[in-house]
Amino acid sequence: MDRRQFVAGAGILATGVIAGCLGDDEDHPETKWHQQALPSSGVRRPPTVVDDVVFVGGGTGNRYVSALDATDGSIEWTFRTGGSVFTSPQVLDGTVYVASEDGNVYALDAETGDEDWRFGTDGVGWSSPTVWDDTVYVGGTDATVYALGTTDGEERWQFETDDWIYSSPTVVDGRVFIGSNDGRVYALDAETGDEEWRYETGGRVRSSPTIWDDTVFVGSHDGVVYALEARTGARRWEFDTADSGRFASPTVADETLYIGSGNGTVYAIESATGDVVWEFDDPEGPDISPATVAGDLVVFSGWQDGVAVLFGLDATSGTSEWRIDTPHGSGATIVDGTIFVGTDGVLALDVDGVDSSEDSRVELGTLGHHHDWASKHED
Repeated sequence: MDRRQFVAGAGILATGVIAGCLGDDEDHPETKWHQQALPSSGVRRPPTVVDDVVFVGGGTGNRYVSALDATDGSIEWTFRTGGSVFTSPQVLDGTVYVASEDGNVYALDAETGDEDWRFGTDGVGWSSPTVWDDTVYVGGTDATVYALGTTDGEERWQFETDDWIYSSPTVVDGRVFIGSNDGRVYALDAETGDEEWRYETGGRVRSSPTIWDDTVFVGSHDGVVYALEARTGARRWEFDTADSGRFASPTVADETLYIGSGNGTVYAIESATGDVVWEFDDPEGPDISPATVAGDLVVFSGWQDGVAVLFGLDATSGTSEWRIDTPHGSGATIVDGTIFVGTDGVLALDVDGVDSSEDSRVELGTLGHHHDWASKHED
C-alpha cells in the first residue's frame, strides 16, 4: 500500500461548471470535484462507491487501485499492483477485490489499502471480479473462470473456456453468467463450477451479461444482442444491429434494455420483446461505455469528433439532456445525485432530479456498484 500526502486541494478542480460542457439546456451537471492527481494515466472502468468512498482501477500503464473521499475527491490511499488495472473494484464487508494485468487477483483492506491476500493466475486483468456469498469470481485472459474464497483467496474451482475472457461475471440465483472470446455465453453452477448451459453466438463475447426477469442479456461481436432464458440458455429473442463490432455491457431499468454498439449507436430496447424504443447515434464507435440509469436519466461515455464525451439522455425518449467533454471516459456510477466517472482521474458531477443508479448492471455488482449492492450482500 502506498500512502501519499497531498497539499489540500492539489489536483482537485473546484466546484463549478466543467469546461467543455455542451448542455442542450441549463440543467447540465456542475462539477463537484475533479481529482487529477492520481498516479495513473486515466481510469477506464466504472467507479465503485461505498460508504462515501470512491474506488477505482485504471487503464493503460496505470498499475494503481485508488480510494478517494466521495465528498471532496481527496485521495485516501493508493495501492500499486504489477500491471495495468483495467477492472472495476468490487467492495464488500470492508474488502476491495480487484484484478490486475500482472495476473493477480487482490484483496485489499478498504479502509487502509493494505493487502490481505493475492491469488496468482496465468492471466487476468480485463474481467472485473464479482463476489457472491463467500466467493470471488473472475475471468482470465488464460481462458479460465476462477472461483476464490473471499477470506483467504484459496481456489475453489476453475472452468476453462476456449479463448480469452474479457467479460465480467454476473452472479444471480447460484449461477455465474459470463462471456468468452470463443463466442459463447456460459452459465456455471456458482458452488461447483459445473457447466449448466452454453449458448453459441456468431462472434466474440466481450460484453458482460446482465440479468432481468430471469433473462440473460448480452451483446456479441457478430452485431447481435441476445436475450436468453437464465435457467436453460434458450433464446427468447435477438436484435441484429447489422453491424459487426463490439458491444458495451448492457443494463436494464424499468423493463428497458440499454446498450451501446460498435457502430456508435446506443439502443433502448424493450426487454420482454426485443423491440427498439429509440436509438441515439451521436457518438462515434466503437468505444461506448456501459450505461447507467437513475430516474429518467441515462448516462454513458462515448466519442465525438475525436473527443471523449459524457452523455446524459432522457431515458424515455433518448433525447440529449446534456453532454460534457472529458479527457477520457469510463462508465458512470450515480450516488445520491452525484455522477462519478473515470476520466484522466475521477470526475464528480452534481445533477438535479435523480438519486442513485438503479439499473441492473449496478444493482447486480457487475463493472462497478454502489451501497445498494453492498448492503444486500454484507454478512
